[in-house]
Amino acid sequence: MTRRHHQDLSRFGKIVTAATILLAVLLVVVFTVPFFEDWIYLKFFLICSLAFVNLGILYLIRC
Repeated sequence: MTRRHHQDLSRFGKIVTAATILLAVLLVVVFTVPFFEDWIYLKFFLICSLAFVNLGILYLIRC
């Protein structure tokens, strides 16, 4: 693994981590604000997104 490739991976890791935090915050907001109760599809989409991001993190850790 070259130095540059490792830098790219760490940068990608930071982006993925930031995305995970943002999705988690969105998830908390959607579930706590009563206004969003009817947005079942949005909740489903957010949960799926969170799952995919977590898979991405696991993949990065395995590298």
